[in-house]
Amino acid sequence: MPADPYLSSSVGPIDLVPREDPVVYGTASGPLSTAQLAEFERDGFVVLPDWLPAAHMAELFEEARRITRESPQSLIREPDRISIRSIREPHRRSPVFAALARDPRIVDLARQIVGEVYLYRSRLDFKAPLHGREFYWQSDFEVWHEEDGLARMRAVTACVMLAGLTAGGAPLLVVPGSHRMFVRSESGTPTHDDLGPSRAAVAWLVEDGGISVLTGTPGTVVLLDSNTLHASTCNLAPRPATTLSLSYNSIENAPSLTN
Repeated sequence: MPADPYLSSSVGPIDLVPREDPVVYGTASGPLSTAQLAEFERDGFVVLPDWLPAAHMAELFEEARRITRESPQSLIREPDRISIRSIREPHRRSPVFAALARDPRIVDLARQIVGEVYLYRSRLDFKAPLHGREFYWQSDFEVWHEEDGLARMRAVTACVMLAGLTAGGAPLLVVPGSHRMFVRSESGTPTHDDLGPSRAAVAWLVEDGGISVLTGTPGTVVLLDSNTLHASTCNLAPRPATTLSLSYNSIENAPSLTN
């Protein structure tokens, strides 16, 4: 078998490997315009303001509150705090989220980028008012590659803003163009806890591509390539910041590992 081009085993503080995979596999026809598709291919993300009705987001936000109360085993809590941080696989706990994950307004976006897909992962992220903590820089693909044996960068995530993200209220940060380089983990033997780029690698990519600060109203959707470097800041606003991430993988890119 050919050598894995995306081994997560850093040999130095800045260990970058050029991407070997296409960015767009799907067809030109679909909900994204030609300009939006080109923007995604160039930058590794695209923002779709008010893609879903704000009234629907209010319903989803209340559903998030409900499953938080009823699914304590699924919660990831803030360190040293009582605030909820994340809920994994909300589509398995709620028919409302399962329906959104199948909604053509979302699924057809993923199909246009990577071809025929299935829902690979989902996650609800919460940022409590005035103190919800940040998420550090990461590439989803590196985590999925190591944890599940996802071979290629043929996956895309739709980040749905259930509550609006503002400049001071936990905006999503992305590094344009970072999807074209695979950033090997700073750890020589990566695990779930220490996957992630070194500060030196982040600095190099940011110097090259800058940082885009993504905000939006409820219903805004951000499409992220699986290899785009992204993060989010703490929530300094007096309102909660809540996002639902729906990650779709190509049916031709099945993981080789099972957990």
